[in-house]
Amino acid sequence: MSISGARITYTYAIDEQVELQDIEFTSSQAPLAEIKVVLIWAMDDQEPTLVTLAADEGKWTMDNIHLNGEWKSVSFAVLVDNNEVSDTRVFTREELVDIGGKHLNFTFPDTTPPIQMSATICQNQNTTSYTTSTDAFSTLKTQPEISRALTSQYSSFLRIPDSSPEKITTCINLGLLSTKLFHITNNLRDVNGSISLFCNALELVRRYQDGDNEMKVQVLLLLFNSLQERYNVFAKEEDFDEMIKSQEEVVRLMNPDHPVVLTVLVNTASTYLLRFQHSMDVGDAEKAIEMFTEARSHPRATGSMLIPLTANLANCYRQKYWLSKAPEDIDKSIEYNRQTLDLVPPQDPNRPIMMSNLAGSLVLRYRETGDIADFDMALATRLEALQDIPETHSFYPDILCNMGNSFLRKFEHTQALEDIDEAISYLIRGVNHTPEGDAIKPRRITDLANLYLVRAKATKNPEDADKAIEGYRRALAVTPEGHPEADMRLGQLISALEDSFELLDGVKEIDEAIALQTSRVADVKGQVRGVELHSLSTLLYRRFEKTGRVGDIREAIEAQKEALEVTPKEDVNYANIVRQLRSLLFNLAEHTKDLKDIDATLEFGERSLGLVPDTEVTRSSGQAGLSTVWRLRFQCTGELADIDRAIKNQREILKISEDVAHRKYFAGLLLNRFRLTRSVEDMEEAIVALQESLKVASGDISGDLHQIAQRFMSAYYETGSTDAFDNMMTLLEEALSRSPPGHELLPTILGSIGSALLSRFERAGNVEDIDNAISALGDALERTPPDHPDVHGRLNDLGKAYRVRFEHTGKPDDLDKGVAILQDAIDKAPKESTPGMAMYLSDLGSALLRVFLLNGDAEALEAAVRLLRDAVDMSKTHSSHHMHLSHLGNCLLRRFELTGNFADIDEAVSVQQAAVQATLDRHVPLRINLLNLGNAYYSRSLVRESVDDMTEAVATFRKASKLVKNESGKMKPAILDNLSGALGDLFDAVKEPTMLHEAMEVLTESMSLTEQDHPYKPIQLNNLAILHRRSYLLTSDLDDIEAMIDILNEVLKHPARTVMVEKTAYQNLTWATIVRFQRTDNLDDLDACISYHERALEMMPDTHFSYTNSLTSLAATLEARYRKVDSVADLSKAIQLYRRAALNPTGIASQRLAAAKSWARALNRLNEPGVLDGYGLAIELLPIVAWLGETVSERHHKLSTWSSLVNEAAGTAISWNRLDLAIQWLEEGRNIVWNQLNTFRTPVDDLHDVRPDLADELRRISKALDQLGSRSTKQADRMTLNQKSNVQVEARMQRDLAEKWEDTLHVVRTLEGFGDFLRPAKVSKLLEMKRPAGTVVVINVDKVRCDALALQQDSQEIIHIPLDDLTYGRAEALRRLLVSSLTDYGVRSRGSRSGRPSNPPKLYLPFEDILIQLWVLVVRPIVTALGLEPSHTPPRIWWCATGPLAFLPIHAAGIYTGNEAYFGSTTSDYVISSYTPTLNTVFSCAQRDAPRMLEKLLIVTQPETPGMLALPQTVKEGKDIQKKLQSSGLAVEYLEGMEATVEKVVESMEGSNWIHLACHAVQNPKNPTKSAFYFQDGNLELSTLISKQLPKADFAFLSACETGTGDESLPEEAVHLAAGVLQAGYRSVIATMWAIDDNYASMVSESMYSHLLERSNPPSSDDASYALQEAAKEVRDRMGNSDVAFLTWVPFIHFGI
Repeated sequence: MSISGARITYTYAIDEQVELQDIEFTSSQAPLAEIKVVLIWAMDDQEPTLVTLAADEGKWTMDNIHLNGEWKSVSFAVLVDNNEVSDTRVFTREELVDIGGKHLNFTFPDTTPPIQMSATICQNQNTTSYTTSTDAFSTLKTQPEISRALTSQYSSFLRIPDSSPEKITTCINLGLLSTKLFHITNNLRDVNGSISLFCNALELVRRYQDGDNEMKVQVLLLLFNSLQERYNVFAKEEDFDEMIKSQEEVVRLMNPDHPVVLTVLVNTASTYLLRFQHSMDVGDAEKAIEMFTEARSHPRATGSMLIPLTANLANCYRQKYWLSKAPEDIDKSIEYNRQTLDLVPPQDPNRPIMMSNLAGSLVLRYRETGDIADFDMALATRLEALQDIPETHSFYPDILCNMGNSFLRKFEHTQALEDIDEAISYLIRGVNHTPEGDAIKPRRITDLANLYLVRAKATKNPEDADKAIEGYRRALAVTPEGHPEADMRLGQLISALEDSFELLDGVKEIDEAIALQTSRVADVKGQVRGVELHSLSTLLYRRFEKTGRVGDIREAIEAQKEALEVTPKEDVNYANIVRQLRSLLFNLAEHTKDLKDIDATLEFGERSLGLVPDTEVTRSSGQAGLSTVWRLRFQCTGELADIDRAIKNQREILKISEDVAHRKYFAGLLLNRFRLTRSVEDMEEAIVALQESLKVASGDISGDLHQIAQRFMSAYYETGSTDAFDNMMTLLEEALSRSPPGHELLPTILGSIGSALLSRFERAGNVEDIDNAISALGDALERTPPDHPDVHGRLNDLGKAYRVRFEHTGKPDDLDKGVAILQDAIDKAPKESTPGMAMYLSDLGSALLRVFLLNGDAEALEAAVRLLRDAVDMSKTHSSHHMHLSHLGNCLLRRFELTGNFADIDEAVSVQQAAVQATLDRHVPLRINLLNLGNAYYSRSLVRESVDDMTEAVATFRKASKLVKNESGKMKPAILDNLSGALGDLFDAVKEPTMLHEAMEVLTESMSLTEQDHPYKPIQLNNLAILHRRSYLLTSDLDDIEAMIDILNEVLKHPARTVMVEKTAYQNLTWATIVRFQRTDNLDDLDACISYHERALEMMPDTHFSYTNSLTSLAATLEARYRKVDSVADLSKAIQLYRRAALNPTGIASQRLAAAKSWARALNRLNEPGVLDGYGLAIELLPIVAWLGETVSERHHKLSTWSSLVNEAAGTAISWNRLDLAIQWLEEGRNIVWNQLNTFRTPVDDLHDVRPDLADELRRISKALDQLGSRSTKQADRMTLNQKSNVQVEARMQRDLAEKWEDTLHVVRTLEGFGDFLRPAKVSKLLEMKRPAGTVVVINVDKVRCDALALQQDSQEIIHIPLDDLTYGRAEALRRLLVSSLTDYGVRSRGSRSGRPSNPPKLYLPFEDILIQLWVLVVRPIVTALGLEPSHTPPRIWWCATGPLAFLPIHAAGIYTGNEAYFGSTTSDYVISSYTPTLNTVFSCAQRDAPRMLEKLLIVTQPETPGMLALPQTVKEGKDIQKKLQSSGLAVEYLEGMEATVEKVVESMEGSNWIHLACHAVQNPKNPTKSAFYFQDGNLELSTLISKQLPKADFAFLSACETGTGDESLPEEAVHLAAGVLQAGYRSVIATMWAIDDNYASMVSESMYSHLLERSNPPSSDDASYALQEAAKEVRDRMGNSDVAFLTWVPFIHFGI
């Protein structure tokens, strides 16, 4: 029978030549171009030939192999990526001859990846025996040719009857053609077709030629080849079964001795082995071993053929061992490897490879057994292999790398660093010997990186970690994109970064790992995406654990949620993802304690229990987590329902779990609820639960009893429940009774008893408890060996107990013992930064604070601060951190009281806020921390004179008092005492009588809880005396004074009084006695008052913050006696005391300023010239009171208290004929805040030339202070504690910067030539400055005298013009008259541009009277003294008014009668008026050389502003000006309505040198820097405007209301928008003094611009004041001297040049 189209031969030939043609190698598991494959083949024992295969379109190819001459067998092996050589496949000559004409197909299964080899066997001589052969299809090369042949064959196939032998032949031909087509298309359909056709052919043979076994074998072999080809390409595992089935049938059909049977056995064994590698079914491995064993016993398996068969058996046993871990398997592998070596001749080039295989098996056995003999043998074997193989051999790097892996296995066993060092050494050599571009190199680089990472973990060496990461990067970089191992290597890099993060604690490593994993997630979809998201989530959580960034854990949760969405429920990872997500949510809730997070956790936690099947352990674990979160919710909300849910959930857990821990937790939850409800049932059930947990304990249960007692101790600490305490003591006593002398827990139990008694004493104050506590703690210490690790802790407990007893008894001996023992505890403790050490430091610090309070030892206080700072630093992550913060805050507060350093009081508030924040969910410590925070607020309120701080103090004490409402221990009176004191001080500030009454009630309750001999009693008596003082101030009832004096005398007699209490009593007595003197005129009281003052001062260090005030009070008392008895000695002593107080460098600035003012006034009484020294010091102190460390609004508030001081000082200087000094003080003492802000913008170019570092530092500080000074805050009662804390941080930052500013200025002023750097200009320098053409007149309005001081352009003389008829009272009366009239008329309303209502009231407006008075009292005397005459071209004058005159229209002063004003009767007839806040303002404007001509005008109009009245005429005003200027060829930018956003307006201001704003504006009286222009999307505030740099700024027309109106409480500060615009850099500004009429504003502005254009084109800002005066005259001419006319033109005023 002939089969056309294929060469299929089973014949035997004699002396024939065999040729392997069409040799191809394929792999289904890797891109071919990236894998290097070398074929090693040899005939008999000849030298092997190595051929590097070439990748060619999905396969490797090579030239034909010619097998000539005499040979018995040929062997084949492959080397993949220079790794270990595969097992050798050996074919005898007979086998190849039998296969002749057919395809030779077999697999090298132990390579990575597995490699398939195929070839066509050709014989070049005639064959004998049975042969079917044809080459009809060999010429078919292309897909169309093969397809046509298939069509032709198929047509023939359909016509042939089934019983015809030709039907079988045609069916086989169709199968062969389909196979040939598959080789071109790689299409599954084609190979499936070939398999189907061969199956059909086999069925036809069985049906019609069942006896033809040779034909069956032929078809079965063809079927096997097709199945193998399908598997090679598509990896269809079901092909394994069919391949094995076909091969086993061949064996049954063939004679056992037939040479083909040997090949079939080997192929079948290889297939079993390949299936084992996929299925991990040991049965497959055992079947492969069976088949290879049978092949070895085949008669034809002789000579060199035994080598590959034996090697394959060794490989099978080794692979089986990987799964089975059966010692006999690895033993067999070693045995067969040794047999293989025995079969290989010494000179065989493959022998080193076989030796390496044996070494590999030995290392595996060593790894399991640790038998060093195996390792030594493996090492010796591989070393021999290295010696036998040349370095140029392609397998040489493989042996080096295998050597490295061997040492790695040894290191895993020994952990000896020299082994890992050896491993790394060999791997480095292996990598270096691997050629660049070799596909195996990336894998070897990865292996080396793995070793570096192993060593890094062992040695903690960061260099190894870096080398590992670099290795993974390098391996990834040389791995082509899309390579199957690329993702694996990326994963290895990510894992290495994660390991490095753990090892080195470096965030940058985990950051990179997250970034890489994020990109990895983006590249995948489906289930794989779920796995990668899970990994990303894990990395994010790891970073969260390190940094605490909540964003990371939230991202981790989102990643885990997405992983859950894309992962099918049946996936093995699904349950793990659910549990991990649940865990993440639990952790987030616990971290944030945010109810939204807690509720989300509970929702998913409940739902997750039904998502996956759980074991008893996992379900109870999940439910336990829910119990924890419900408990957490309870801690946040305090709601009973939450703890009920936790308890209910825990009950469910106990139904499915007997775990003792769950039962103990259940008891803990019951005790939590007991703390809230005081339910006896909960307490009893908790006891039962804990007793149940004891039942499982066996033997000595002292430890269990003690542990359970600790739970009751926690309940007692939280609630103060006597039941909890009694249960605790019962358990401790039972534990004590079960602990005989010498028992290891006896000291611990005694210590717990002592601590419990100490705690009850602190709560209830029973002296017996503290005595017993000290006894128990002392006993515990005595029973503790000196070298015991707990000895320092027990020392600390005992020392603390002594300190606590001192606080009750006041016995110094107890405090001394406590300090000594606490110091001993620290000395004996390990010198490590631990929470335990932090506690020791804190306790000693607290004790030293008591030392200071007892005897005023400043060194003890400093030591306390140092110790407590260390304690805070050591405990940042510990639950005790809040306590150390609180103690530190107390110490800082006391140090502030001693030194007056404001930084201490600010820090005290901040750390006490942090302590409260840390204990919001902890009842007991929260009470104490609230008390301490309230004290800090209270103390700062006194020195800062801050009502906000005092309000906060009261609110904080109230919170604390609510927490102790139902208690009776000593904490309650302490809190009530402080609340009472704060209420009293707040009463002083707000004068609310109910506060005083409440303060008295609270203090009375506190005193009723305090024993008479208690150390707190003197403090309470002092506080009671102060309340009587306040009551007197409210009622003037002299009985309060009498009561106060009696109480204070009782304080001075009390045995428990301290130095500080005694000093306070004397201070209070001074006040009481001086008041009684004032009421009774009894000189004895005055004398007693002076005596008390002197006693108080003797007890007070001169650094104490109230020392200055005490000096001033004593001086005032002496001055009062001087006035009574006319004792000049008293006045002289008073002056000395005032002077000491004023010059005290550590005194509070405001107190020093008050002393300086009193000093000056006292000297004035004696008419002594030293009076000027006092006023001079007062003026110097004004900027210090308005310190840069406070906000602008805070500075203005403080300056309002001293608004008349500068006028008083200037008036005194004038009376002493010191006109220069008067000018100097009026410059330095007015516009202080403006001067400070201007200082920040002063160029420092000269300094930069000398000391650029100092210049840069000043620029940096000034910028920061500028921003911080303009900040605003919410009202305190609307802020959270965190927000308050942030405010404190900003405030402290500003104060620190202010101190840095002052320190830097001090350094600069030590430089030569910089002594007056940034100081206010001296009057001599002012007079030398370039001045504008005209006269500047400063008008000082003092309550004693009023004067004008004039400076003319070309004169150095200061002209003094007494204003004899003007008084402060008259000026103030005129101001009030104007304000009330404008208010009645409706033009003082805030925020309205409209000047008058549509139907104005018929009111009498006294404009004429006001303007006449100003003319007669102010202007006429000045113009007369200056020799000015009426003129149509009058000169310029600048009015710099003070006091009430600052709010009056001096420019409009005159006599207006009827509709006319006679020439020479108004100010405008004599001068062109402008205003200036200070001399320096106008002089500085004159210095600038910026262009005065209009370059570009910005016009902004706002006809409709959200929330404001409409201003429709602003559009007409703006359009008219725009048209007028553009028609004159001038540049104008016009913004109207929606266009005029704040951002756009500011941007346009920067590009324009002139601006015109027609809009709403408002003056903010409470916070002047918040005065603002209203635009479309918000306000342009004064604080924003002054912070801008506007280099082109020249002229501004502020056509809005109140832009030139200041704050009536700050007449000397010029806090208005016009001043802000000047401060921003504009030199010429037109503004308004009150609200302007929308209909008439455009009349004034349009007229003003017309007159500007008349004077020049382009117009100049120099002419603005002239043009405005001309515009005013036009209005007067048009409207006469009516009220409406005055309201129209008078409010427009000009500032600047």
